[in-house]
Amino acid sequence: VTTLTVAAAMWVATRPAPVEPPPVARALLTPPPALPLDMVVFDSNVALTRDGSRVVYRGLSGGESRLFVRSIADFEARALEGLSSNPRNPFISPDGTRVGFFDGAQSLQRVSILGGPPVSIVEVPGGPPRGASWGLDDTIIFSTAGPDSGLLRVPVGGGDVEVLTVPDPEEGERDHVWPTILPGGEAVLFTVLTTGPLENSQVAVFSFETGESKILFPGGSNPRYVPTGHIVYGVSGTLRAVSFDLATLTVTSEPIPVIDDVLMGPDGSANFAIAQDGSLVYVNGTSTTGGGLSLVWIDREGREESLAAEPGSYFDPRISPDGTRVVTRLSDLQGNPDIYVYDILRNNFSQLTFSPQGDCCPIWSLDGESIVFTSNRNGSPNLYWKNADGTGEVQQLTESDSVEIGSGWEADGETVVFVRGTDIHTAPFSPDTESDVLFETQFVEQRASVSPDGRWIAYESDEDGDFDVYVRPYPDVDGGKWKVSAQGGTQPVWSPDGNELFFLSGNSMMAAPITVSPAFNAGNPASLFEGRFSLGAGTLARNFDVSPDGERFLMIKQTGSAIDDGGSTQQLIAVFNWFEELKEMVPLP
Repeated sequence: VTTLTVAAAMWVATRPAPVEPPPVARALLTPPPALPLDMVVFDSNVALTRDGSRVVYRGLSGGESRLFVRSIADFEARALEGLSSNPRNPFISPDGTRVGFFDGAQSLQRVSILGGPPVSIVEVPGGPPRGASWGLDDTIIFSTAGPDSGLLRVPVGGGDVEVLTVPDPEEGERDHVWPTILPGGEAVLFTVLTTGPLENSQVAVFSFETGESKILFPGGSNPRYVPTGHIVYGVSGTLRAVSFDLATLTVTSEPIPVIDDVLMGPDGSANFAIAQDGSLVYVNGTSTTGGGLSLVWIDREGREESLAAEPGSYFDPRISPDGTRVVTRLSDLQGNPDIYVYDILRNNFSQLTFSPQGDCCPIWSLDGESIVFTSNRNGSPNLYWKNADGTGEVQQLTESDSVEIGSGWEADGETVVFVRGTDIHTAPFSPDTESDVLFETQFVEQRASVSPDGRWIAYESDEDGDFDVYVRPYPDVDGGKWKVSAQGGTQPVWSPDGNELFFLSGNSMMAAPITVSPAFNAGNPASLFEGRFSLGAGTLARNFDVSPDGERFLMIKQTGSAIDDGGSTQQLIAVFNWFEELKEMVPLP
């Protein structure tokens, strides 16, 4: 007995002490004021490598949107050079060597996390991105804002796009977005957007084995699986978590709030990322589900004057020909976008359209009596119109299987100029309209604007790689072509007198002097002002307008952002060893 007692005592004395879990620690990774965050309201703008060693996020450098890579061990981030002017929704390969992203709403691309030229994977069908996930089998599952398909899959090397899921409108499904491939690659988490409030979105799972989807729980968006056995997701600016059985694909607990003050968008995007080492990175800020954007006047010297309208989810603003009203896409508190008319003098909004599928991209007729807009109410995003005073029914103007975005009018006000797919078309503003292609190329042409005298058409094109502003004669578009922007340009619009062409370059409002006699000539563009505006990453329309006197610009800015110095109130926050906190807050059954 004595020998056993001594042996037991020696074992107790020599056994390893219990290993305490590392403490949870928090840190700010906020970039310097000269390189602020640049959060697209509809995107998830931050990603982490699986080992938690690097974070990728969207920011600004010299007024241009960039993807930045920062090692957690370093104080500074570096920009991935050579990408498009609008890289969106970054995600990272499982081995941490490559970054996937969307080139605006045009293509899915990849690039080395160390930098270098990007490689195009596939043209994006269906509009702007709504999330992507990179699988161990080197396929990417992604989604877009186009409701005709839900989750899509494509090989990393390119190839045919496979449709995995299709939303069911009869079940109230509006879209399938924000995919995350589960460990093992046999299933995918995603969000079902519904025709009701955004908070009623559903978290679902798609099984490759059965080819079927099932709803896991209502009331959440942008789910991520973490190796502790939990799903973490966003609801109204808060991260919540439930325990989850990966083997049976079932939820095993009630939801618990775990992180507050996380930036979210009107389509359920949530700006956070989780690594397998237990690191969490997120962007703080007020959820933009119910607002967060303001309408402001900016004069040619950059002086700002806010409109009296309350902050909201504004996009695609257009000033009426008489300057007294603004038509805009505005999402309500349920996240559904419709067309509204704002009376500037009376500070009053009138809702023009009421579609559960959502409407966007309005333009005034030249007499101010009608509004043309894009709607998906009949299955494809085509052109419709309605009387500007709200009377009468919505009428369909054009019909095709492609996305159609109204751009403007011929000088006589009888012909609509619009973009169908990637080419510019025209259509008479009359019943039984048949459209004509104005010109079509292998490149992307969009956001066209006809000069006030009807002789010229400005548009943006990516024929030189990045988007630039070009001008052609109108309607004889083959009679010449001039490049107006010097270092990139988008969203052109003519001054009311036709003597200037305004466009955006990075965060700068540019003005190029125009003369047309004895021949067309565009002078050197000059910057009028620059600032932190919402420049249209979430729309294929123009996201600003010019007053009828040409002296002021109607812009959209993030509430609380510093418009004069480009500063940002948003911060990038890291939580290390967060899994220990998560397991205490949401214990497994």
